[in-house]
Amino acid sequence: MIDTALAYLYKPLAPITKRIRIERKKDRSYDPSHVLVPEGFSVEVVATGLNAPVHCSFDDEGYVYVTESGHKIESKPRVLKVDPRTGEHEVFFDLPEDRWDIYGALTGTLWHDPYLYFSNTDTVSRLRPDGTIEDLVTDLPGRGDHQTNYPVLGPDGKIYWGQGTGTNTAVVGADNFAYEWMKAYPDFHDRPGQDIVLAGHNYEFQNVLGNITETVRTGGYVPFGTETHPGQVIKGTVKASGSVLRCNPDGTAMGQGWNWSPGGCATPTASPFTPTVGCSPPSTASTSATPATSSATSRTSTRSWKGRGTAGRTSPRVSGWMIRTGARGAVGVNRCSPSTPTPTRPSRS
Repeated sequence: MIDTALAYLYKPLAPITKRIRIERKKDRSYDPSHVLVPEGFSVEVVATGLNAPVHCSFDDEGYVYVTESGHKIESKPRVLKVDPRTGEHEVFFDLPEDRWDIYGALTGTLWHDPYLYFSNTDTVSRLRPDGTIEDLVTDLPGRGDHQTNYPVLGPDGKIYWGQGTGTNTAVVGADNFAYEWMKAYPDFHDRPGQDIVLAGHNYEFQNVLGNITETVRTGGYVPFGTETHPGQVIKGTVKASGSVLRCNPDGTAMGQGWNWSPGGCATPTASPFTPTVGCSPPSTASTSATPATSSATSRTSTRSWKGRGTAGRTSPRVSGWMIRTGARGAVGVNRCSPSTPTPTRPSRS
């Protein structure tokens, strides 16, 4: 496979490539016509100069909270408050240094009564009005290829989020080394949402975590270089890879809102909240368990600009700039319920 071959090539070159710095000599241009939208819609630029923006959420007055992910860039994760009428913006929240995982991502926010909820790599938290952070759900399987995705509010009053998978096949392979997280978290692997019995298939890779000339064998739902055997049972967990999870606004009663077990769904999203859930299905190349990998058909939300949920893939944003879409000739942006109080900028004490 090409991605595996590139990982083998990257192994010896990594120390060199990490020393290379490429700087843009001038500001990039922004042309709304480069964005494809459905017939009857138009695009306009709202704000520019953003660093890896991946998600937008709104307060009741129409202010936009733009999440900058911090994923594999030198600019730290943060949330900007943007006035969509003028494009003016200010830093609303800086993710503390000790919470920044450069291989992970701050994936999005939700404003709800009177907290700013946010997802960061493997944790769902909320920002209190006094600027302190309260972790609601931790130890989520978000340190791999796909992180813990942005939170949304369900019609039942619970907080929902899509939980990405660590890999695309439930097998940690050499290709994951190219994403760089595998060296930082060599014991990380996917977790099924229910108990499964493995068929014992193992896959050979060059040892990208050690001597590249050596060969290791890896099975499903185990760390890189770990073999499995027929009949081996992998215990399921509520905090499963490739699932939609939920909890009460205070973090209690955490459970599964949906799970594609055991194969998972690579980048599930629950936003915008509709009866359908969008996802990017994983490869079935590693099908090695009973029951078989889920054959559920992926469904995409009927709402426009549904984000995929992976760092750098959520909408609406286009590589460093924020856009607004609407029926041609329409003015303004969507606004939340007027009963929701406007958030204040957190203190920096």
